[in-house]
Amino acid sequence: MIDPPLRAVADDLHRHGIATFPCSETAKHPDLGVKRPGEDGRCIPRWSRAFYPDGLPTDDQHRANWRAAGERGVRGFAACGLIRPGQAGRLISLDFDLADAFAAFLGSLDPAQRRLVESLYRERSQRKGNTHLACFIDDPPRSFCPARTGARAVIVEIRGAGGGFIFAPSTGYERVSDIPIWDAPHITTDEYEALMAALFALNEYVAPAPIWTPTPRTFGIDTDGDRPGDEYNRTHGQQDVVDLLVGAGWQVVGSHGDCVQLRRPGNPRSASSGSVDPNGVFVCWSQAVPDFEQGQPYAPFAVYTVINHGGDFSAAARAIGRKNNEVTFYGFAR
Repeated sequence: MIDPPLRAVADDLHRHGIATFPCSETAKHPDLGVKRPGEDGRCIPRWSRAFYPDGLPTDDQHRANWRAAGERGVRGFAACGLIRPGQAGRLISLDFDLADAFAAFLGSLDPAQRRLVESLYRERSQRKGNTHLACFIDDPPRSFCPARTGARAVIVEIRGAGGGFIFAPSTGYERVSDIPIWDAPHITTDEYEALMAALFALNEYVAPAPIWTPTPRTFGIDTDGDRPGDEYNRTHGQQDVVDLLVGAGWQVVGSHGDCVQLRRPGNPRSASSGSVDPNGVFVCWSQAVPDFEQGQPYAPFAVYTVINHGGDFSAAARAIGRKNNEVTFYGFAR
């Protein structure tokens, strides 16, 4: 049965422009089923942004969603990215999946950053001791993981557009902050980038060189192939990628372990906006760099392509092929 205090918080969040949905005790996402198919033939979940093209669910939709939960709705899900039209800022969450990760994060901050973090909405998982932080920003990223201990072992995850988090007083969660979620601060781009730099410093995992597959969201190249991009990846490493970025206006600001950290062009105040790992793989975590997708890895050839050919892999391959006296046309999907 839905706990009355939980439903009261859900109603308050809805009145303050934050979409909420009920979950079962074991689910991390709403389990309200579906209502209609999307353009691709797949059904659109009732809690997705695509289901509410005008923004926040209406009052009637909100009540219907919670009524539909029946006996299952014992936890509440706050959806990031669903807001009332005209509302400033969108909700994001910083989910620390390891109990000691939040303490390590706090210990790495300077006094100003620590005050900022302490001003965010905060709640804790009673079972694992994990910490969730929440705030508002103007242009939230898609969900991504800035810090891991392994390929599937997450230290912290950013829940952005299309994501969400379980909110207190859901079963197993308690609020730590004195403020409710809707009073969480609206942070600036500079503040967001400073937090991302500190989160990335927790990372313990360096991914292997990405494998190329011809899909729009793949940004690496198979280094065992014989295409121009494959050869580029074999012969270019960390310093080459750093040089490419510096030539495009980025600035080196330091290092963390074996990774080189850089500041994006046009923002001398930013702590850092991205890093290059020992394999030459670049990750940008700033939301203010339109050329690179936030949180996604770019192999050396992909960085070269973005900077010198506007993301056109075919043009980049032809250019490299001409330099290497290649006569075969290689087509790369964008």
